[in-house]
Order: sequence, then C-alpha cells, then structure tokens
Amino acid sequence: HDSEFRGRFRSEVTRAKQVPPFSTAEVLDADPDHEPPYLVVEFVDGPSLAAQIRETGPLGGAALHQVAVGIATALTAIHGAGVIHRDLKPGNVLMARGGIKVIDFG
Repeated sequence: HDSEFRGRFRSEVTRAKQVPPFSTAEVLDADPDHEPPYLVVEFVDGPSLAAQIRETGPLGGAALHQVAVGIATALTAIHGAGVIHRDLKPGNVLMARGGIKVIDFG
C-alpha cells in the first residue's frame, strides 16, 4: 500500500523490461498496480557462480575468461538499458547453458 514503493517498483519493472534477455532473466509478466504487485521472470536453469565455485573450486584459464567476458557483456547490456546493478556478486551470476546471466539488480 506504499505509494513510494509502488513507484520504485513500477520504475524497476519498466527498466527490467528494457534489458536484453540474453543478459538476464527475461521479464515474462508484471503488474505494479495489482494487489500485491508482482514480477514474473524466466527460470534460468544453471548454478550460480557462487555454487559453481563451491562445488569445483576457483575458475582459471579459459573458464575464468569466459565468465569474465559474460559478466562484462551482461553489465554492458544492463547499463545500456539505463539500469544500474546494485548487487553484483557471485550469487547473482548464473551459469546458464547459453551463457552468463546476471540477475537480481538489488
């Protein structure tokens, strides 16, 4: 029922819809005016970078390069849509089959 929250939520939904889906979980549906407001995003099948590192240890060589390039590409797309990621951490980087997806903009 907080109008300030709904305004921020509406703004975040609008911006999230502008982010190319190759770089993050795609927005499938949202309604900031619904009671309660909601946001539905694509399920990304893949472990987080944090889980991957816990399971297999630190990345190196080509695997590290691939993840770094994937994160940089995703952040470029996210920032290009006018969104600032406020919580980039290994738990918010998903190792999807098609490449890296950065989620949860904070």
